[in-house]
Amino acid sequence: MLFNLRNCAIVWVLGITTREVHGAIPTGDRENIFSYSIHTTNIMPWVNGEKVGVVPDASGPAAEGLRQLMRNAQKSLDMAVYGVQKESWFFQEMKGLLRKRVGVRAVVDQDAGEVGDWKPENFTYRDTVELQKILAEDAVVPDQSQNGQVRTGTIMHNKFVLADRRWVWTGSSNISHTCLGAEYNANVSIVVDSQKLARVYHQEFEQMFYDLKFSIYKEPSSQGRSLRYSDGTTVEVYFSPKDRPIDEGIIPLIHDAQRKIDIAMFYLTHPGITEALGEAVARGVKVRLIADAVAAAHPSAKVKDLREKGIDVRVENWGGKMHMKAALVDDIHVVVGSMNWTEAGDRRNDENTLIIRNNQRVADDLGGYFNQLWATLKNLRNDVRAESLDSINSCEDGIDNDHDGQVDQKDSGCRD
Repeated sequence: MLFNLRNCAIVWVLGITTREVHGAIPTGDRENIFSYSIHTTNIMPWVNGEKVGVVPDASGPAAEGLRQLMRNAQKSLDMAVYGVQKESWFFQEMKGLLRKRVGVRAVVDQDAGEVGDWKPENFTYRDTVELQKILAEDAVVPDQSQNGQVRTGTIMHNKFVLADRRWVWTGSSNISHTCLGAEYNANVSIVVDSQKLARVYHQEFEQMFYDLKFSIYKEPSSQGRSLRYSDGTTVEVYFSPKDRPIDEGIIPLIHDAQRKIDIAMFYLTHPGITEALGEAVARGVKVRLIADAVAAAHPSAKVKDLREKGIDVRVENWGGKMHMKAALVDDIHVVVGSMNWTEAGDRRNDENTLIIRNNQRVADDLGGYFNQLWATLKNLRNDVRAESLDSINSCEDGIDNDHDGQVDQKDSGCRD
């Protein structure tokens, strides 16, 4: 079935969400048009109180892009993911792939213990160890240093999956109950049907899986970082840290902005980006930023500086995170990926960033979601603590939202 971009634009005007319109895996002329689907998490039931309480192990509509990609895979599935947490559906799909004799390989982040010591406590997302139980022993590779030790100070923070070296799924969503399953965190992911884009991602995956090269030890891509499509779309691919995505991609895009920049970002602490955004405002560009409450309270946060530069910053008051790493420039250029706009994301972690230029439809999709999120914060007067009575559902969700070791009613913010 051809992915009909024209119909998609019409339906969006009628008010149907991006997620519903773009639920299927795209097909079509893979080497000519930019064929894609956007999948956003619907946090609104949590924000308006329709959903309350502990965040469950679930399978939300935002997971359909990844689910369908997995089901369509016939030969291979390669994934570089931060980890897996409480996503039963994902493990079931994984078992289904093995029954079909699809070759499955994975690279994951490990942050403690000895490399390959598959104990839950050695992984930020403890259910990551289930991958090693389901797949062949040599099919799952933890990130590691050059001397074969667990890395400290850097993380394998990618969230991308390749199917049959044709489809690429990537974005800000971790494979977790808060990101994809119950759709508690605000996230965006994209599925692209493009063999040439898949080739670029495949080379990055091979460096980590076969060559055990991570972080600064990887080689820059030899596949070409700028991809052009016949519909006028240009896609720039950046892998941290070798490709220097902030200096080479993000800051130049900000410098090119003529009218407006909308940013939805978990962590924004990079001084170069802060300066570039201030310069944009000074030349008349309207800049809006939705920031996460945890990140805004961090000592390195740039929220105060950004506001002083004239940027309209709204700090979310949802129980879930503003977990996106996305931006929209002049309503036609889009940034999506796994990288927070920080020096660690740019210079040390394993990350991937896409800059999609000159595609009105992708921009409309992201812009519609951004405006929906922005509207929930329009009457918010003060920044709130991530776990407090003012942060919606955060005192009932079973999650340590502010990472202080206290959950829900045990947190002082929930007793004030």
